[in-house]
Amino acid sequence: MISNVYNYYMAEYGSKPYNKHSIHKKSELRDIYNNIVKINKLSPFFDVDVSEASQKRAIDIKENANSLLAITDELSDAESGNMTFKSIAQTSNDSIVKAEYIGENKTFGDSPGFTIEVEQLASPQVNTGKFLSNRARNLFSGKYSFDVNISSITYELQFSVKDEENNLDIQNKLSRLINKSNIGLNAEVISTDDNRSALKLTSNMTGVGEKPVIFTVTDNDTNALSGVVDTLGLDQTTEFPGNAVFKLNGDRKISSSNNFTVDRQFEITLLDVSEKDDAVKVGLKQNLDSLIDSLHELVNSYNSLTTLAREGTGSGSGKLYSDLINTAASYEDVLASNGLSVTEMGLIEIDDEKLKQSSEDGELLDTLSQIGKFKNALQKKAQAITLNPMEYINKAIVSYKNPARPSADPYTTSIYSGMMYNGYC
Repeated sequence: MISNVYNYYMAEYGSKPYNKHSIHKKSELRDIYNNIVKINKLSPFFDVDVSEASQKRAIDIKENANSLLAITDELSDAESGNMTFKSIAQTSNDSIVKAEYIGENKTFGDSPGFTIEVEQLASPQVNTGKFLSNRARNLFSGKYSFDVNISSITYELQFSVKDEENNLDIQNKLSRLINKSNIGLNAEVISTDDNRSALKLTSNMTGVGEKPVIFTVTDNDTNALSGVVDTLGLDQTTEFPGNAVFKLNGDRKISSSNNFTVDRQFEITLLDVSEKDDAVKVGLKQNLDSLIDSLHELVNSYNSLTTLAREGTGSGSGKLYSDLINTAASYEDVLASNGLSVTEMGLIEIDDEKLKQSSEDGELLDTLSQIGKFKNALQKKAQAITLNPMEYINKAIVSYKNPARPSADPYTTSIYSGMMYNGYC
């Protein structure tokens, strides 16, 4: 039964990407452990429903709560914890420079920025083979092999040529072989109008290192037939790799890749060369549209967890549903005044126009402060759920502990701790 649950977890959540809030310091992990011990000391002995359906539900609750916790962390200022925008990078010309913000959220008005002027993109190495007649065959039948040296690693690739295969068949076969090998090369067959074709090899890597080339192709040392490199021209470098050249705030920089980070806050991708003296401005998007985008993420995550709880059966689901809708009800007036309404089912709907109006009539920071109280309450609730999702699984009390001498029992908050706390690894 447990294998079915692990399969369910891997299918539903195993490929979910982690964000910066999934990485924890030793001190944070220690706090989590201490809180688990505290919960176990104060908790009675339970007879927990460990059916397959119950196990799957515990996973669903934990993962949805973890998503809610992640977005509340995103909307919290790194220093004060106050409500802020989800910091989103923007550029003045996204066809030249693409930017993604990977740092901590910044307080409104505290927006780091810089300029980039792209002089040259980093480029890969390209080997273009000899253009041969498609229907002819320049290789004898037999077993061939050749070596590809890339990043100081040598790969030996082998293939066979059959009697009925022509040059185009052989080139297509080698193209599939190289691409499936995942050795850092992309192969394709290019053709001309006069029925001639060649094999083109392009490195995934870019930039110039210690050597002028990224890869070499040889067949000098092989136990099989040689001659494929010379016959097909696989060693003919037609485009040498190059480094990216750009100016960062006016200072000239060189990078072997078009992807790099700036101040550990922005992940930059260079897409094209900019016009001379026309630098691209990179900064943070901090305006009303950013606030609306952030609130939609928060509300969608809350609604997802609330719907999960409402659709469940048993006292555990009822308790979770009650906790969530009571949290929203406590801030119903504040939310309503800013364009967020709580429905009869406890879900939240956003009136974008009313939200814009309330922010424009007053101040954007006032709107953040008011909604921030609701965000803090959700953050606290999500932390409690992720710490002990088994609280919301059907169970019956067997006996109470001696309050005078509480003891820390084994890991009772999560029977399947590997799945339940994967986000803390």
